[in-house]
Amino acid sequence: MFILITALVAFIAGQLHARAVAQSGAVVARMADLFTRYADDTFAAVGAFQGALIGEIVGAHLTADAFASAARGLEGGHLERMAAAVPTVAGLIIVDGAGHLLVATRAGEAAAGVIAAVPFADLRPGRPFLTAPIRTASDGRVVFGLVRAVFGAEGGLIGASIVVMDESATETLLARFALRDGDAVALATADGTVLARFPHVDGVVGRRVPREWNLLQVEGYAHAPGLVDAADRLVALRRLPTVPAVAVVSTGLDNTPWWSQAWLILAGAALLVLSSLALVVLSARHARSLRNLREAREAGRLAEGHLALARAHQRLEDQRELVQLRFEIAIQAMPQGLCCYDAEGRLVVFNARYAELYRIPPEQLRPGMTLAEVVALREEAGVAPNMPATEYLAWRERITKGEPSPPETAVNLVDGRTFVIKHQNLPGGGWVATHEDVTDQRRIATLLSRMALNDELTSLPNRVLFRKRLEQAAVEGGNGTTFAVLLLDLDHFKTINDTLGHSAGDRLLQQVGLKLRDTIATGDVIARIGGDEFGILQCGGTQPAAAIALAQRLIGVLDVPFHVDGQQVVVGVTIGIALLPHDGREPDDVLKCADLALYRTKEEGRGHYRLFEPEMKVAMQHRRTLEVELRRAAVAGEFEIFYQPVVSVPEREVVGHEALLRWRHPERGLVAPDRFIPLAEEIGVIEPISEWVLAQACTAAARHPGEGRIAVNLSAVQFTSRRSDLVKVVASALGASGLSPERLELEITETTLLRDTEGVLATLHALKALGVSIAMDDFGTGYSSLDYLRRFPFDRVKVDRSFIHKLARDNPPVLRALTDLCRAFSMHVTAEGVETEEQFAAIVASGYTEAQGFLFGRPAPREGNAPLRSGRL
Repeated sequence: MFILITALVAFIAGQLHARAVAQSGAVVARMADLFTRYADDTFAAVGAFQGALIGEIVGAHLTADAFASAARGLEGGHLERMAAAVPTVAGLIIVDGAGHLLVATRAGEAAAGVIAAVPFADLRPGRPFLTAPIRTASDGRVVFGLVRAVFGAEGGLIGASIVVMDESATETLLARFALRDGDAVALATADGTVLARFPHVDGVVGRRVPREWNLLQVEGYAHAPGLVDAADRLVALRRLPTVPAVAVVSTGLDNTPWWSQAWLILAGAALLVLSSLALVVLSARHARSLRNLREAREAGRLAEGHLALARAHQRLEDQRELVQLRFEIAIQAMPQGLCCYDAEGRLVVFNARYAELYRIPPEQLRPGMTLAEVVALREEAGVAPNMPATEYLAWRERITKGEPSPPETAVNLVDGRTFVIKHQNLPGGGWVATHEDVTDQRRIATLLSRMALNDELTSLPNRVLFRKRLEQAAVEGGNGTTFAVLLLDLDHFKTINDTLGHSAGDRLLQQVGLKLRDTIATGDVIARIGGDEFGILQCGGTQPAAAIALAQRLIGVLDVPFHVDGQQVVVGVTIGIALLPHDGREPDDVLKCADLALYRTKEEGRGHYRLFEPEMKVAMQHRRTLEVELRRAAVAGEFEIFYQPVVSVPEREVVGHEALLRWRHPERGLVAPDRFIPLAEEIGVIEPISEWVLAQACTAAARHPGEGRIAVNLSAVQFTSRRSDLVKVVASALGASGLSPERLELEITETTLLRDTEGVLATLHALKALGVSIAMDDFGTGYSSLDYLRRFPFDRVKVDRSFIHKLARDNPPVLRALTDLCRAFSMHVTAEGVETEEQFAAIVASGYTEAQGFLFGRPAPREGNAPLRSGRL
């Protein structure tokens, strides 16, 4: 009996402790994984913000002086709005390569301390740096800085962007992950300096983590002393991929009630054993006393001794019963069901939780019942394991015989619950087992896993799960199976999102996700990659025919109107396709190929699809080379301005010139404008280049008053820029050059009006108020709309050369109709691209007022400060 009690107590205590540690450790590790992902996404958002800011400053400025000048020229209000757009940003600092402050917003007195904490000599390209925390003197606020360095064309450090983050905002980020009393989460630098902790404890921020933490692995969990005191805790550390920081989640070992239960059981068992031993000893003494009394024939003393021993025996019995009662209470208080069987397979001990879990009336369970009889009661209650009783008993028999088996087994019940059964064989035969209902735990774990692998908005798989499916496909692709990867980009989502609001954009994404899921075949994988981009892994069919057919269906499905907030919107889709393993055997390679195909499709015009072709990689490499050279060109002075004359019709007298940007590459010579201007707009360097053209053209024209008007092209990007105010830029160019506003004509294309019609029209009215004239360039190549001509009083409409060439030959009456239309709106009409006398005769007959083209002169640079061509051409 002593052996049985000892083994039972040891098993129960061990089970309680192991279960508590394992459960808490699993929770801590899972929380650490989720917290790391969330924190890294937050820092990635801040990094994207910094990248956008640096892009605005750098543009084509790759020298230290140019960087400093551009940074100082940033509008304070613009910086303030940018900083306010990211909740975790408390302030923004821009410094030069030596750490001297150039501009700051919302940083206050923290700026000097944060800058002093940056080791500028150790900064490296592409590697952000986190400073140690700094406490401000006035308000005691704790802040730290996220630093991204900027390197110039020659490789030297020319400046840095520092985002200031404060402890309170960071603690708000941490608070959502402290799920239970005793949990703690923290962020630390790579060297172990604590940046923030929740719950907040004074004096922890700035402290180095315990030395023992250096031994922890970056996965799983381990025992280690805590930050606040030396108490043993379960700690999980994870390194953030984006920034040099460490995420920490920990919980106390006293966060579970197992100690109180274990001590109660141990104390009860000890008293039970001691009282039983004492009873045996006293019984032996009692027997010896009786024998002595008989021998002495002392009847009186015999009676008295017998009575005393009887009383002592009764006291021990009472104590044993009390200990037994306490032992029973401890077993009954266990959160798990417990049962113990002897060597013959008969029930010895069970608790109420065991009967409750299996919904067996307690009075039906009796010691001495066989396992088969107990299983029969569970089946009658409808909560038997989801397997035949014979199979369950055979499994149980293998365990009792000591055959190899896992120490714990998950058993699914017919009512949908899941139990974990842990068993331990006892010396001399028999076993003890605990039964725990883990249904809710499994459900929560499944939910957490789903949250980590699925997009919260659309309920589709996210990028992580999509990549896992790609990795599986890559393995199968090595066995001869072909898969297709389709990347989808919604064409007009940004416009809809900006116009109707983000909530409407979210609802549109949900509808699009449902449409896509209903369109793909069973077995295919659809995922939301991010923003308005989706990915599809097509697992069946003959490729590439199956992928092409799917792409055509998807384009048709998304080309119909969606109903969002009572309005109809058409979003459209552009698709890039790559094949696995044909275009790449690794997931990253296939995704890059699909992305290249998507990019090419966007270049050619949205609303259709392209299959990846190897030459796309070559084209992208050339594009990246051109991008680097384009950024360098402004600094190196490789841009020039050519001028083309504009003549009156029919007199052919020069009435002005158009300033045209040209790039004289040191190795390639003159680069065609259609090769570099769209790229300059895309990478964000067109604004400083266009401002340079405007300033140079105005200055040169002001020196030669007799040259007539000067026309300068504006980029559509300038109308929606946050970098500078276009109206102020034009006013500044006029003021600096002294050019009369009446001599300046600004040309825009029809596509400019498509970006933000109301905003663009407001800017055009403000420009016209300066006294300049406005011309619509390339009329007929975009989305020609009478509404544009009606809503804004353009001074001039320039008809594109493609119209002139075709209509002058095939349909001259249409040329006349265009002039009549413009005259109806009181606008002058200029014919572009006039190359022959026949074309000139056609526009004269059609009533055009001005002409421009090779017939009158090719674009050419100004010779020094000499005047341009004038007179009759």
